[in-house]
Amino acid sequence: MEAYPRSAYIQQATLHPSGAETASVTGSDVAVEPLKAANFYLDVTAIAGDATQTLDVIIQEKDPISGEYFELVTFTQVTTTIGSERKNYGLSPGELLGKVIRFVATIVGGGAAVSFTFSLSMVGKA
Repeated sequence: MEAYPRSAYIQQATLHPSGAETASVTGSDVAVEPLKAANFYLDVTAIAGDATQTLDVIIQEKDPISGEYFELVTFTQVTTTIGSERKNYGLSPGELLGKVIRFVATIVGGGAAVSFTFSLSMVGKA
């Protein structure tokens, strides 16, 4: 995770560098403390398959006591159209970003040649 000067209270991280995935993938835990809110950016740049493929990307928060993961952010399902989407978390009343997050990208269908090329990043603010 890249950190800006502490006075700025802003950090950014690449959760998934731009690259092709042919099967579902779960990202590693990323420590985001002391961040309280974040913008998440999904950029899908290429899709291959038989037009039945789907990509579902979610951001999860880890419960520090149980170790279980809970859904924070859900991106719009990707099917046959490339594009970008930004989602935020922690800006509405009652929302607070936890200490550890990860992403889960679920790929379904598309036949033997299914592939989604995407990147996923975040910019957080304390």
